[in-house]
Amino acid sequence: MKIRINTSPIYNLILFIAIMDCGIFSIFKIPVLGEEGTTTSIIAALAVILFVNCIINKSINVALKPYRNFINFYMLLLVTFVAIMIIYSYNKYAQGPIDLFNCFRSYLYLFLVAPILFIIDKFGDDRFIKILVWSVLLILFINVVVAVLYNFTGRLLLKEVKFGIRYGRLRCTVPTAFGVSVSYAAYKLFEEKLQKNKIKWGLLLGFIVFYLVYTCMTRALTIAVCVTLLTMYLLRPRAKTNQVIVWVMVLTLAIIFVASGAFSVIIASFSETNEETGNSTLARQLAREYFSTYTEENPIFSMGFVCPSTEYHYKIFFGPNGTCRFDDLGIMNMWYHFGIVGVIFSWALFIRLIYLFIKIYYINKSNRRVFFAGMIAYLASTQISLCAFDGQRIFSLVCMWALFEKEAHASSRTVKNARIEL
Repeated sequence: MKIRINTSPIYNLILFIAIMDCGIFSIFKIPVLGEEGTTTSIIAALAVILFVNCIINKSINVALKPYRNFINFYMLLLVTFVAIMIIYSYNKYAQGPIDLFNCFRSYLYLFLVAPILFIIDKFGDDRFIKILVWSVLLILFINVVVAVLYNFTGRLLLKEVKFGIRYGRLRCTVPTAFGVSVSYAAYKLFEEKLQKNKIKWGLLLGFIVFYLVYTCMTRALTIAVCVTLLTMYLLRPRAKTNQVIVWVMVLTLAIIFVASGAFSVIIASFSETNEETGNSTLARQLAREYFSTYTEENPIFSMGFVCPSTEYHYKIFFGPNGTCRFDDLGIMNMWYHFGIVGVIFSWALFIRLIYLFIKIYYINKSNRRVFFAGMIAYLASTQISLCAFDGQRIFSLVCMWALFEKEAHASSRTVKNARIEL
């Protein structure tokens, strides 16, 4: 990909945020920018500043007019959610402003939807998406090199890489915009006409799959990627006769997959008695049992904002034994963490994304609808164990939201122009 310098300050700030959020500064221990807490605070501050700029800058405000209604509504909902939780949590736990800010700062990333929408509306979204894709691939490549070296020599090349051990091998997580990257790589593989381009995107997608199997080793994420690719393949536009053949073929393969016992093996891997992976299943069960005590006690607000900055608050946030994690509960952690208020806050955005997808795919029949089918499939299938509102994934959620808003509006405009011409 050819890198072109953009003179727009907003574009470059968003680019800086995307690179910082993917974790590249942390891996190489860049002073200040490489510290996780500082990175989150910087991005949160920039998100608010850029959003305010979108309001006071007349030309930007005009450009964002088609998107303002829901964005303004949701930003008001965001502010209300944070304010209510601050009041409730301060009265319950008496933590100071810094601790409270540390609890909600990642939610301020949602303010980035307006500036991201502005830059992709003005400069096009293809360049922005490719920046996300190549940032993700860079992190994956670094992690693979670190993992291979560790697995064969026992040496850890970069100590700042977040890792664990499974099956005797080093395992790493995936960067924030992983879902966008998988969907885009598959979309380009399907849609590219030139053979050399198909080969390029096929190799990149193959590398992503290799990373999942060899370095990531996360069952839920691997299943989510399989669901994403299968959804995109099934929903590709094709002649009706071919579509029936494809569905019958996939159904036949699914029956064979179940009958062969492979499906049972996957299900068994989630069992608590599984020697290698049972502990993670047990941890999730214990986390649900612990956090549910807060929703039962107060279903409206549940636990609220708690910063584990003291031993007392640490035992509240992580449980008495320090083993409970909201990260293990998927989208349900919004219920366990913030009760009914959290459910309203999260599902308001999910419902919007579902509406935009229906508009893009079924109503406007966008030329790129398969790409968006991939993103919505990935988002839906990961919510069982990976909450989109968690700090390590919320930037990806914002990017998806902006892309969906832009495509829904652009495809509506295309349909309208086509009707005028007729």
